[in-house]
Amino acid sequence: MINLKHLFNLEKVDVSLLLRAISIFSIVAGHFHWIGVPGGAYYLIFLSGFNFILFTSPKVSCLNYTSKSFNSSEFYSTYFSFVWKIILPTLLYTIFLFLFLDVFYPASIILISNFIAPMYGEGLSFWFIEVLLQIYLLFAIVFYTNKYWFWFKKYAYESFLILFVLFFFISLICRLVWDTSELLDRLPHLMLYIFLAGSVTALSKSFKKKILTTFVLSLILLDIFVFGFNSRIIFLYLGALMTIWLPYILMPKVFSKVVFYSAISSLFIYLTHFQTLSLLGKISMDQYPGVNVFAAFSVGVLITQIWKRREKIFYILSLGKLSGS
Repeated sequence: MINLKHLFNLEKVDVSLLLRAISIFSIVAGHFHWIGVPGGAYYLIFLSGFNFILFTSPKVSCLNYTSKSFNSSEFYSTYFSFVWKIILPTLLYTIFLFLFLDVFYPASIILISNFIAPMYGEGLSFWFIEVLLQIYLLFAIVFYTNKYWFWFKKYAYESFLILFVLFFFISLICRLVWDTSELLDRLPHLMLYIFLAGSVTALSKSFKKKILTTFVLSLILLDIFVFGFNSRIIFLYLGALMTIWLPYILMPKVFSKVVFYSAISSLFIYLTHFQTLSLLGKISMDQYPGVNVFAAFSVGVLITQIWKRREKIFYILSLGKLSGS
C-alpha cells in the first residue's frame, strides 16, 4: 500500500495553528483592501481561550493551593507570566512609534483606547490586544477567589459551559439595551463569550462533550437573527467547529512551515503591518495589495525571530562593545 504521507512529504498541522495563520491573514488582507474575510480577530480571541485552558490553566493548577494556604503573589506571577509576554512587546512597540512620530496618546499606553474610539490616536492603538488583556484581567479577579478557583478545578467543563451561555446573553442584552456601535462593540464584557467558547472547546475531550459543545456553541448564530448577517460570526462559528472536530490536517511540509511561522508571528504581524504598508508607500512600492500582505508577514516573522533571540543578540552586542573598548 502506498504511503501517501511519505510520497507527498506530508506532515500533520494542528488545525488551531492553521486557523491562527488564516485569521491573521484575514486581518492584514482586509486592512490592505485585498481579500475581505472579516472575522480573524474573533477567532484569535476564541483561540486565546482555547490556549488558556491548554497552557496557562495547568500551570496554575499544578501549584496545588489549598483553601488554607493561598499565596496570592505566586498565583499572580504564574497567571500573568504569559500576559506579560503580550504586554511587553506591545508597550515597547507603541512607545517606539510615539518617539519616532513625536506623538503621545495616553490611552494607547495604558491599553484602554477601545473604550474611547476605534481610530483613537490616528490608529496608533491595538484594540484586539487591549480587549484580550482586559479579558485576562477579568479572569484574574475571578480566579483569585479561592471558592471559585476550586470550583473551576473540580467542574472545569461545566463551569466554562455555563459561563459561555451566561456571557453570551449578557453580550446580547447589553448590545440591545446600549448602543456601542460607535466603539464597534470592542469591549471586554461584550466579547468575553468568544474567549469562553474557546475554553469550552479545549475542555471537550470526549465525544459526548464535543456533541454538547457543538450544540451549545450554536447559540453564537443567534447573533445573526438578532442583529443581522455578520460574516465575523460565521468565521468564528465555522472556526470553532473545525477546532472541535478536526484536530489536525495533512499538508506538504513546505506549506506547513509557512503556516507555522505565520501563526507564531501573529502578534508582531498584527503590531507592525500598518507601518510596513506605510514604509512601502514611502518608496512607491505599495501598488499591489498581495505584495503588501507578503511584505507585512515577512516583516512580522523577521521581528518575531529577532525578539525571540533578543537575549542572545544583546549578549553578542555587549561582547562587541567590550572588545571595542
